[in-house]
Amino acid sequence: GVGIVLGGYIIKKLKLGARESAKLAMICSGVSLLCFSTLFIVGCESINLGGINIPYTTGPTLTMAHRNLTGSCNVNCGCRIHEYAPVCGSDGITYFNPCLAGCSTVGNDSTGIRNYTDCACVQSRQVITPSSGSQVNQLQLVIVKTYLNENGYAVSGKCDRTCNTLIPFLIFLFIVTLITACAQPSAII
Repeated sequence: GVGIVLGGYIIKKLKLGARESAKLAMICSGVSLLCFSTLFIVGCESINLGGINIPYTTGPTLTMAHRNLTGSCNVNCGCRIHEYAPVCGSDGITYFNPCLAGCSTVGNDSTGIRNYTDCACVQSRQVITPSSGSQVNQLQLVIVKTYLNENGYAVSGKCDRTCNTLIPFLIFLFIVTLITACAQPSAII
C-alpha cells in the first residue's frame, strides 16, 4: 500500500509521462532485484543437530549420504529415531532425543525441567576464558577443554542460539518491498 502510494506521488510530483514512468519502473525493479539477492546473505546459523549437521565423533563434516542419527555412542540403546524430544547437550549441540544423545540417567530439577546425565554422545566440555587483561579491545581467547573419557549431560529443549540479524533483516525487507511497490503505478500507466 505505502509503496504504491509513494510511487504514484513520485509520478505526479515529477510529472512523469509514459516513457519516464517506464524508466522509473525499470529502475525500481532493478534496485529491488539487487536488494533481494543480498537478503540471502543476511541470516541466522542453523541449529547444531547431532548426527545431522554435527557428527557424533570428531572428524570431517557430514555429507548428505553419511547423515545418521545413530552413532557408536547410541547404536545399542534401541532408540526410536522418529520420536522428537530435543535435548541440549553440555557441548552446545541439540540432540534429537535423550536416547540418541546416549543418556542413561534422568532426573528433574526444582523447576520441573528434566536433566539427563551420563550421556555417552555428549562430550563433556569446559570453557575456559582468561581473566580480563589490560586491553579492553584485545581479542579474548576462549579455550574449550574436552574430556573425551567423561560423558556429558543434557537438559530438555533445544540449545539456545543467538540471531542478531533478525531486526536488520526485517528492516531491509521492508525497504526492498517498498521499492518494489513503488514500481507498480508506473506499470499501470
